Amino acid sequence: MLLPPVLSKDQLGKLPEIINKNVTWVLSVWSYSNTNSKGNSHSEVDEAVNIFLKRVSDLSQSIHLLKKMPGTAIPLWRSLYETVVVFRVLTQPVILNNNEQLFLESIKRFKDFDRLKLLQDGVRTEELLVLDKMYRDLKPAYRMDLEYDWLNLNFDELALKKLSKRYHPSFRDLVFRTQETNYNLRGLLDYYQKASEILHFNYSSVKAASEITTEDVEKITNVVLKEFYTDYLSLIVKLYDGRVSEQAQGVVDITIETLEFVKKNI
Repeated sequence: MLLPPVLSKDQLGKLPEIINKNVTWVLSVWSYSNTNSKGNSHSEVDEAVNIFLKRVSDLSQSIHLLKKMPGTAIPLWRSLYETVVVFRVLTQPVILNNNEQLFLESIKRFKDFDRLKLLQDGVRTEELLVLDKMYRDLKPAYRMDLEYDWLNLNFDELALKKLSKRYHPSFRDLVFRTQETNYNLRGLLDYYQKASEILHFNYSSVKAASEITTEDVEKITNVVLKEFYTDYLSLIVKLYDGRVSEQAQGVVDITIETLEFVKKNI
Protein backbone atom coordinates (compact mmCIF):
# COMPACT_ATOMS: atom_id res chain seq x y z
CA MET A 1 0.00 0.00 0.00
CA LEU A 2 1.23 3.48 -0.87
CA LEU A 3 1.55 5.76 2.13
CA PRO A 4 1.71 9.55 2.57
CA PRO A 5 4.72 11.29 4.15
CA VAL A 6 2.93 11.32 7.52
CA LEU A 7 1.11 8.53 9.32
CA SER A 8 -0.06 10.36 12.42
CA LYS A 9 -1.16 13.82 13.51
CA ASP A 10 2.03 14.08 15.53
CA GLN A 11 4.11 13.71 12.37
CA LEU A 12 1.81 16.08 10.51
CA GLY A 13 2.52 18.63 13.24
CA LYS A 14 6.20 18.57 12.29
CA LEU A 15 5.53 19.64 8.71
CA PRO A 16 5.35 23.43 9.33
CA GLU A 17 8.91 23.44 10.69
CA ILE A 18 10.14 21.42 7.72
CA ILE A 19 8.41 23.68 5.21
CA ASN A 20 9.76 26.81 6.94
CA LYS A 21 13.27 25.40 6.52
CA ASN A 22 12.58 25.02 2.80
CA VAL A 23 13.39 21.32 2.71
CA THR A 24 10.33 20.03 0.90
CA TRP A 25 12.38 17.11 -0.40
CA VAL A 26 11.92 15.58 3.06
CA LEU A 27 8.31 14.82 2.12
CA SER A 28 9.54 12.65 -0.76
CA VAL A 29 11.93 10.80 1.52
CA TRP A 30 9.24 10.23 4.14
CA SER A 31 6.72 9.03 1.56
CA TYR A 32 9.15 6.54 0.05
CA SER A 33 10.40 5.36 3.46
CA ASN A 34 6.89 4.93 4.89
CA THR A 35 5.61 3.08 1.84
CA ASN A 36 8.51 0.63 1.86
CA SER A 37 8.85 0.09 5.61
CA LYS A 38 5.19 0.22 6.68
CA GLY A 39 3.15 -0.26 3.51
CA ASN A 40 3.06 -4.05 3.93
CA SER A 41 2.13 -5.83 0.71
CA HIS A 42 2.34 -3.91 -2.56
CA SER A 43 0.13 -4.42 -5.58
CA GLU A 44 1.58 -4.14 -9.10
CA VAL A 45 0.17 -0.62 -9.28
CA ASP A 46 1.77 0.30 -5.94
CA GLU A 47 5.12 -1.00 -7.20
CA ALA A 48 4.89 1.00 -10.43
CA VAL A 49 3.98 4.23 -8.61
CA ASN A 50 6.74 3.54 -6.12
CA ILE A 51 9.25 3.74 -8.98
CA PHE A 52 8.24 7.37 -9.51
CA LEU A 53 8.32 8.03 -5.77
CA LYS A 54 11.84 6.60 -5.48
CA ARG A 55 13.04 8.68 -8.42
CA VAL A 56 11.57 11.90 -7.00
CA SER A 57 13.03 11.10 -3.57
CA ASP A 58 16.55 10.53 -4.94
CA LEU A 59 16.56 13.53 -7.26
CA SER A 60 15.11 15.97 -4.74
CA GLN A 61 17.72 14.98 -2.14
CA SER A 62 20.53 15.41 -4.67
CA ILE A 63 19.24 18.81 -5.80
CA HIS A 64 19.07 19.95 -2.18
CA LEU A 65 22.70 18.92 -1.62
CA LEU A 66 23.87 20.70 -4.77
CA LYS A 67 21.70 23.82 -4.67
CA LYS A 68 24.72 26.03 -3.92
CA MET A 69 26.11 24.87 -7.26
CA PRO A 70 23.05 25.71 -9.37
CA GLY A 71 24.76 25.01 -12.69
CA THR A 72 25.32 21.45 -11.49
CA ALA A 73 21.92 21.04 -9.82
CA ILE A 74 19.84 22.22 -12.77
CA PRO A 75 20.37 19.12 -14.97
CA LEU A 76 19.13 17.04 -12.02
CA TRP A 77 16.13 19.35 -11.78
CA ARG A 78 15.52 18.63 -15.47
CA SER A 79 15.23 14.92 -14.68
CA LEU A 80 12.93 15.70 -11.75
CA TYR A 81 10.73 17.83 -13.99
CA GLU A 82 10.53 15.06 -16.60
CA THR A 83 9.54 12.51 -13.95
CA VAL A 84 6.82 14.73 -12.50
CA VAL A 85 5.40 15.61 -15.94
CA VAL A 86 5.17 11.94 -16.91
CA PHE A 87 3.60 11.09 -13.54
CA ARG A 88 0.94 13.75 -14.01
CA VAL A 89 -0.01 12.54 -17.48
CA LEU A 90 -0.18 8.98 -16.15
CA THR A 91 -2.37 9.82 -13.15
CA GLN A 92 -4.64 12.54 -14.59
CA PRO A 93 -7.34 10.12 -15.84
CA VAL A 94 -8.01 8.67 -12.41
CA ILE A 95 -7.49 11.91 -10.45
CA LEU A 96 -9.58 14.17 -12.68
CA ASN A 97 -12.11 11.76 -14.20
CA ASN A 98 -12.14 8.71 -11.92
CA ASN A 99 -11.05 6.65 -14.94
CA GLU A 100 -9.14 4.02 -13.00
CA GLN A 101 -9.27 1.57 -15.90
CA LEU A 102 -7.34 3.92 -18.20
CA PHE A 103 -4.79 4.48 -15.44
CA LEU A 104 -4.36 0.72 -14.93
CA GLU A 105 -3.97 0.12 -18.67
CA SER A 106 -1.29 2.82 -18.85
CA ILE A 107 0.56 1.20 -15.94
CA LYS A 108 0.53 -2.09 -17.84
CA ARG A 109 1.91 -0.39 -20.95
CA PHE A 110 4.56 1.29 -18.80
CA LYS A 111 5.81 -2.10 -17.64
CA ASP A 112 5.46 -3.72 -21.07
CA PHE A 113 7.45 -0.96 -22.75
CA ASP A 114 10.32 -1.67 -20.37
CA ARG A 115 10.15 -5.38 -21.13
CA LEU A 116 10.08 -4.79 -24.88
CA LYS A 117 13.36 -2.88 -24.68
CA LEU A 118 15.00 -6.25 -23.98
CA LEU A 119 14.38 -7.17 -27.62
CA GLN A 120 16.69 -4.34 -28.66
CA ASP A 121 19.39 -5.95 -26.52
CA GLY A 122 19.02 -9.25 -28.34
CA VAL A 123 16.87 -11.03 -25.76
CA ARG A 124 14.36 -13.01 -27.82
CA THR A 125 12.30 -15.21 -25.56
CA GLU A 126 8.97 -16.61 -26.74
CA GLU A 127 7.16 -14.48 -24.16
CA LEU A 128 8.76 -11.27 -25.42
CA LEU A 129 8.09 -12.14 -29.06
CA VAL A 130 4.41 -12.78 -28.29
CA LEU A 131 4.21 -9.46 -26.42
CA ASP A 132 5.90 -7.63 -29.30
CA LYS A 133 3.48 -9.13 -31.83
CA MET A 134 0.50 -8.20 -29.66
CA TYR A 135 1.44 -4.51 -29.79
CA ARG A 136 2.47 -4.55 -33.45
CA ASP A 137 -0.94 -5.92 -34.38
CA LEU A 138 -2.64 -2.88 -32.82
CA LYS A 139 -3.58 0.26 -34.72
CA PRO A 140 -0.68 2.74 -35.12
CA ALA A 141 -2.08 4.94 -32.37
CA TYR A 142 -1.64 2.21 -29.76
CA ARG A 143 1.67 0.59 -30.72
CA MET A 144 4.79 1.25 -28.65
CA ASP A 145 7.78 2.22 -30.75
CA LEU A 146 9.11 5.42 -29.19
CA GLU A 147 9.87 6.66 -25.68
CA TYR A 148 6.48 8.03 -24.61
CA ASP A 149 4.21 5.81 -26.72
CA TRP A 150 3.13 3.90 -23.61
CA LEU A 151 1.17 7.04 -22.67
CA ASN A 152 -0.77 7.14 -25.96
CA LEU A 153 -3.99 6.07 -24.24
CA ASN A 154 -4.10 9.49 -22.59
CA PHE A 155 -4.59 11.14 -26.02
CA ASP A 156 -7.51 10.47 -28.31
CA GLU A 157 -6.73 9.17 -31.79
CA LEU A 158 -7.42 12.49 -33.48
CA ALA A 159 -4.98 14.29 -31.16
CA LEU A 160 -2.34 11.61 -31.77
CA LYS A 161 -2.82 11.92 -35.52
CA LYS A 162 -2.23 15.68 -35.40
CA LEU A 163 1.05 15.49 -33.43
CA SER A 164 4.14 16.78 -35.23
CA LYS A 165 5.48 13.22 -35.01
CA ARG A 166 2.32 11.37 -35.93
CA TYR A 167 1.13 8.95 -33.22
CA HIS A 168 4.23 9.60 -31.14
CA PRO A 169 3.86 12.21 -28.36
CA SER A 170 7.00 14.19 -27.60
CA PHE A 171 7.93 15.40 -24.14
CA ARG A 172 6.59 18.84 -25.08
CA ASP A 173 3.26 17.20 -25.94
CA LEU A 174 3.20 15.66 -22.45
CA VAL A 175 3.93 19.05 -20.88
CA PHE A 176 0.95 20.57 -22.68
CA ARG A 177 -1.21 17.65 -21.57
CA THR A 178 -0.48 18.54 -17.91
CA GLN A 179 -2.47 21.75 -18.44
CA GLU A 180 -5.63 19.74 -17.91
CA THR A 181 -4.80 20.05 -14.20
CA ASN A 182 -3.17 23.51 -14.11
CA TYR A 183 -0.52 25.57 -15.90
CA ASN A 184 2.15 25.27 -13.20
CA LEU A 185 4.28 22.62 -14.92
CA ARG A 186 3.77 24.22 -18.34
CA GLY A 187 5.09 27.46 -16.89
CA LEU A 188 8.48 25.85 -16.19
CA LEU A 189 9.16 24.81 -19.77
CA ASP A 190 11.61 27.69 -20.32
CA TYR A 191 13.70 26.48 -17.37
CA TYR A 192 13.59 22.98 -18.81
CA GLN A 193 14.93 24.24 -22.13
CA LYS A 194 17.73 26.11 -20.38
CA ALA A 195 18.56 23.01 -18.34
CA SER A 196 18.69 20.99 -21.56
CA GLU A 197 21.09 23.51 -23.06
CA ILE A 198 23.36 23.12 -20.04
CA LEU A 199 23.12 19.33 -20.03
CA HIS A 200 23.84 18.92 -23.75
CA PHE A 201 27.11 20.83 -23.63
CA ASN A 202 27.82 23.45 -26.27
CA TYR A 203 29.59 26.81 -26.57
CA SER A 204 26.99 28.71 -24.56
CA SER A 205 26.42 26.09 -21.85
CA VAL A 206 28.74 27.69 -19.29
CA LYS A 207 27.10 31.08 -19.77
CA ALA A 208 23.63 29.55 -19.44
CA ALA A 209 24.68 27.76 -16.23
CA SER A 210 25.98 31.00 -14.72
CA GLU A 211 22.57 32.61 -15.20
CA ILE A 212 20.88 30.09 -12.88
CA THR A 213 20.96 31.07 -9.19
CA THR A 214 20.51 29.05 -6.01
CA GLU A 215 17.24 30.90 -5.49
CA ASP A 216 16.08 29.83 -8.96
CA VAL A 217 16.82 26.19 -8.18
CA GLU A 218 14.99 26.33 -4.85
CA LYS A 219 11.97 28.07 -6.36
CA ILE A 220 11.45 25.81 -9.36
CA THR A 221 12.19 22.67 -7.34
CA ASN A 222 9.53 23.61 -4.82
CA VAL A 223 7.01 24.21 -7.61
CA VAL A 224 7.69 20.81 -9.16
CA LEU A 225 7.61 19.01 -5.81
CA LYS A 226 4.33 20.63 -4.82
CA GLU A 227 2.78 19.45 -8.07
CA PHE A 228 4.10 15.95 -7.49
CA TYR A 229 2.89 15.77 -3.87
CA THR A 230 -0.52 17.02 -4.92
CA ASP A 231 -0.81 14.35 -7.62
CA TYR A 232 0.67 11.58 -5.46
CA LEU A 233 -1.55 12.28 -2.46
CA SER A 234 -4.62 12.75 -4.67
CA LEU A 235 -3.88 9.39 -6.28
CA ILE A 236 -3.75 7.66 -2.88
CA VAL A 237 -7.18 9.08 -2.05
CA LYS A 238 -8.62 7.92 -5.39
CA LEU A 239 -7.13 4.43 -5.11
CA TYR A 240 -8.14 3.71 -1.53
CA ASP A 241 -11.16 5.86 -0.65
CA GLY A 242 -14.25 3.77 -0.02
CA ARG A 243 -12.36 0.47 0.04
CA VAL A 244 -13.51 -2.05 2.61
CA SER A 245 -10.15 -2.14 4.37
CA GLU A 246 -10.07 -0.18 7.62
CA GLN A 247 -6.37 0.41 7.06
CA ALA A 248 -7.06 1.87 3.62
CA GLN A 249 -9.63 4.32 4.98
CA GLY A 250 -7.22 5.37 7.72
CA VAL A 251 -4.60 6.11 5.07
CA VAL A 252 -7.15 8.14 3.11
CA ASP A 253 -8.06 10.23 6.15
CA ILE A 254 -4.47 11.23 6.96
CA THR A 255 -3.70 11.71 3.24
CA ILE A 256 -6.54 14.20 2.81
CA GLU A 257 -5.27 16.17 5.79
CA THR A 258 -1.72 16.13 4.42
CA LEU A 259 -2.94 17.15 0.97
CA GLU A 260 -4.73 20.20 2.33
CA PHE A 261 -1.60 21.21 4.24
CA VAL A 262 0.60 20.84 1.15
CA LYS A 263 -1.77 22.93 -0.99
CA LYS A 264 -1.82 25.75 1.56
CA ASN A 265 1.80 25.84 2.70
CA ILE A 266 4.19 24.90 -0.12
